[in-house]
Parts: sequence; structure tokens; C-alpha cells
Amino acid sequence: MRIFRRAFDFSGKANRAEFLRAIIYTILFVLAGAWLDETYVAPARGFLPGEEGAGNPTALLFAAIAAIPLSSTAVRFMHKLGVSGWWALPLLVIPTLAFAWWYGMLDPYYWGYYPE
Repeated sequence: MRIFRRAFDFSGKANRAEFLRAIIYTILFVLAGAWLDETYVAPARGFLPGEEGAGNPTALLFAAIAAIPLSSTAVRFMHKLGVSGWWALPLLVIPTLAFAWWYGMLDPYYWGYYPE
């Protein structure tokens, strides 16, 4: 698990395989947090699994933790491409914002409550 050993190393270079592995490990890590939320955390907080309003605190915590090795690997991959590591910022932020916008649009009350 070279990705986690070099989690705070923003210098050097990372190849494409290491970058893709970092993306896959991040997705699996966040999915594990979501599974823990649904299986253990939500029932402990008084929610049924899958119930609205339960939130995903464990998945958000896991995502915040996984963002560090993913961002360092992305910066090192940008170095391999011969560009500044700052170009990793739009690479990571734009998909995150797009997903947050899309996820917000799934809310049935996004445009307000339905008239009765």
C-alpha cells in the first residue's frame, strides 16, 4: 500500500497505475464508511437503515481521511506529467462539486415543498 505510506509526500512522481489505485481505494474506503453508517451508526442513533435524515457521518469522516492520500497522489501524478501540482486542484474539486450539485438535485424538495 504505497499510497498510504506516501500519504503526506507531495514531492516526487507517481505513475498512472498508482493514481488510479488511489482513486479506487478512496472509493472503496468511502463505501466502507457508508456501509458502516447504514449497518451500525444509523441504528445506534435511532434511525432505521436507509431512513431519510440519518446522514452519513462515518462516510464523510472516511472521505475526509481518504482525501489526503488521494490529493498527494494526484499532485505527484501531475509532477509526472510535467506540470505544477496545483493542476491537481481542479482535477479533484470540479468532480466533487459536480457530484454535490447532482446529489442535491436528487432531493425531492429541492425546488420547495409541493403545493397541497
